[in-house]
Amino acid sequence: MRKIFKSFMLVAAAAMTFASCQREELNAPKETVSVNLTMHAGVEQTKTYLNGNAVLWGKGEAVTLYVGAGETAKFVSSTATNAYDGAETASFEFTIEGVTASESYNLGGIYPASAVQGINNNDNPKSYKVALPATQNAEPGKYDPSAYIMVLKPEAVEALPTEYTASFRRAVALNKITLTNVKEDISTVEITVPNTKYLAGRRNFDLTTGESGEVYENGGRTNTIKVNSAFPAGTIDVWFTSWGVELAAGQELTVKMISPSKIYTRTITAKEGGIKFVEGDLNKLTVNMESATVEVNTDLSGDYLIASVPKSWNLMSGKNGGKYYLHIVSGVTTSAIDVKCADFYSVAEVNDCIWTVEKMGDNYSIKNKTTGKYVSYTGEDNDAYTSDDAVELVLSEKDGVMTVEYKAVAGRKLKYNSSSPRFAFYTTDQTPLYFIPWEADTTPRIFVNENNYEVEAAEGSIDIVYTTNDVVTGQIKATVKSGASMAINSTSVANGKVTVNYAANTAQDPKTATIVLSYDGAEPQEVVITQAAAGATKQYYVKVTTAPNDWSGTYLIVAGTSVATAIDGSWLKYATATINDNKIEATATTNAYAVASQSYYTIKLANGQYLGSPNSNSIKQSTSVANDFYWKFSVSNSLVKIEANSYSGRILRLNGTSGFRTYTSSTGTQATLYRLEGGETPDPEEPETPAEPVQLAMSDITCSAQTENSLTFTWTAVTNATGYEVTCNNKTETVTTTQYVAENLVASTSYTISVVAKGNGTDYLDSVPKTQTGTTKEEQQSGGGDDSAEPVTISKTIANIAQANSWQDATKYTTINLDAIITASVSGGSNTGKYYVNGNNWRIYQNETPSLKISAVSGYTIKTVKITYSVKNSGTLTLNSSNITSGTEVVVDADTINFGVGNTGSATNGQVQVTEINVVYKKN
Repeated sequence: MRKIFKSFMLVAAAAMTFASCQREELNAPKETVSVNLTMHAGVEQTKTYLNGNAVLWGKGEAVTLYVGAGETAKFVSSTATNAYDGAETASFEFTIEGVTASESYNLGGIYPASAVQGINNNDNPKSYKVALPATQNAEPGKYDPSAYIMVLKPEAVEALPTEYTASFRRAVALNKITLTNVKEDISTVEITVPNTKYLAGRRNFDLTTGESGEVYENGGRTNTIKVNSAFPAGTIDVWFTSWGVELAAGQELTVKMISPSKIYTRTITAKEGGIKFVEGDLNKLTVNMESATVEVNTDLSGDYLIASVPKSWNLMSGKNGGKYYLHIVSGVTTSAIDVKCADFYSVAEVNDCIWTVEKMGDNYSIKNKTTGKYVSYTGEDNDAYTSDDAVELVLSEKDGVMTVEYKAVAGRKLKYNSSSPRFAFYTTDQTPLYFIPWEADTTPRIFVNENNYEVEAAEGSIDIVYTTNDVVTGQIKATVKSGASMAINSTSVANGKVTVNYAANTAQDPKTATIVLSYDGAEPQEVVITQAAAGATKQYYVKVTTAPNDWSGTYLIVAGTSVATAIDGSWLKYATATINDNKIEATATTNAYAVASQSYYTIKLANGQYLGSPNSNSIKQSTSVANDFYWKFSVSNSLVKIEANSYSGRILRLNGTSGFRTYTSSTGTQATLYRLEGGETPDPEEPETPAEPVQLAMSDITCSAQTENSLTFTWTAVTNATGYEVTCNNKTETVTTTQYVAENLVASTSYTISVVAKGNGTDYLDSVPKTQTGTTKEEQQSGGGDDSAEPVTISKTIANIAQANSWQDATKYTTINLDAIITASVSGGSNTGKYYVNGNNWRIYQNETPSLKISAVSGYTIKTVKITYSVKNSGTLTLNSSNITSGTEVVVDADTINFGVGNTGSATNGQVQVTEINVVYKKN
């Protein structure tokens, strides 16, 4: 077995397929392509989890691949898959954009991809940051696959080959500690070494050489590996991975076992030869816990801030977004070791973030002090919600890091997701959670909304808004600090406001004054007022409500009162803007958020990079411009629509805490533009303006088929077109074929179709719209349907119905018209009838006593009904108290049939998730 784990190499073969490219990249001398790459991985050294003496591939495997050429470095993650669970071989799929077929490349990478996710500014292959988690989820006899880090052996290739052989090297130590004389079931085991050692944390790797660098950030507040699992009493094997660590003779290693009621601690001293966790090796150690010290598990009851700290402390608010708890960015950057509640006294809305932890049996409940609602888990996906009733949660704490697990569903833990900022219940690793004890603020404190104000040169006044804590009951004082160049006529103090009156500035230079707010025992607060020079005028960003002839200029991207600030991974962050009369003042702060645009059109961020939109909700940035870095601007209802040029219908919108992203739905709030006016517009450095688009002619459209309820239109393909935007019956869709079927139409009615050919080249954008009219056939029966007596079969998937009717995710729809004859409808509670994109299904909930009714119009008989559905929580369709499994054909011979929802087990919260409905009916 030692030989297996010392064996280093994992063979992988990769097949690459080049996609053709019909045009030259803007400002790029070489033609680039998109490569689909498949990496096949085999097993001399096996991996991920134990099966006897073998370690096999597991679920959710993914690799981050480095592709480098000169100064250019691309990092691409493969698609995660569960297809190879327990297999000796696996395959990884990559899509690599913007590579040159004839250019030489360096190839390298890291497994697993999760080890590099969430690390910002990770773009240097010679110093690539990789994180080994300090908390690992290892089951008995298995270790955590996310903690099994391997580095790809680098290779240089003259040109991208069609097949490529790769090797992996284990970059961590694989460790098994056997604990004997364990007296009760254990939920957590912690392995601690001296603070001078690093078991986990972030480390630099050189992907160009495959070599490991220094560990530059420790994985926890002490050097501890925390293994969460359910270990039975007796003798247990604890598997974990670590960086290479060696304890010299005399140094100590501590093992702590935690049960719901007790903590067992045993410290051992390394003997001659030491204790070694060797990287690339299997390391074994046995510890007898018979003589461990025993203490009662600490009662965690009390008031806390629930917080996480990826960059600065983020607090969990009592406000719930429907599926998660909102977060507050506090701006506090105190370390996890030194942080205290007083650091947060001045944070706006901090009272919404105070939580009371109370004992509930052997465990705890968590309640918000402001709302009085309890933290709970919906039982579906990662969704967290508020409950009027206490819910039992399992809490454990180690070195300040808190684990909060939903007792009824093992593995569901309250965590902070920093990539989609929110607090919810996850089974995957997220950012560590901290409980910061909360105590009432007893020190007199003054808080000001702003520390800097800018005013015009003319005489006037300004109000400084302040608040105090409860201890400050008297009036504060406001004085002018000596050395002011600005002439202050007077100051007056009212509750929550200091009014400063100032004289005009007649000089050609700006003037300043510092106002000091004070109170006995409180730390003074200083506010600086800057007065503009004589003749200077303010600049403003003005809301764009009509389309200009030329969109070139400097703008703020705004949705509601939120202004986009800077890109963070795959979304634009935002800050609150002060808007008066559709204007935002141009200050040093707002100017730092400005973006620049030039024809044809790009959006250049303040950091000098360009904003792009892949064909997904995410956004991206780059120093160069490709097809998907162009945008279309149009004005409707006094708002600018910012649309990705390459992907029609993908609009920039603000989706709450997920920031600014692009959506094809009406998610969140549409972004608009505020244009800088009242001064010179900066002339940003832009790439060469692309050529004007060639307006290609659209071939004639014909109506090739007609029925009572549909029309089929066809047309001749347009050269270089990547798709066609079709508008008919007040609905616009994009198709990739030269045929479109308009459905759910009215008999004997004329409909006009408009077709625009779409492309993504720099010298081809849109064609001239072409139209054609078709008329549906005359209705043969007042009831509709087939005029013959032969049976008619109608079959519709929920996916097609949703697309045809523009259904929105998580939205309730109670009626479906399968055709002019057959209708499917549901009734029940607030959730029954909701459509979900995930699975493309129509959900019906058992606990809402629902009904699914299939009915025909007068004069028709339903012969059979077949409903295809998936199941959650053992739900099942029922008919007259009998269970109807998915895909079962039910004989009806009536004009109506009603189904219910039951359960094949003992649960009462089952779901039926309908994916397809098939009905056979006949005219009477």
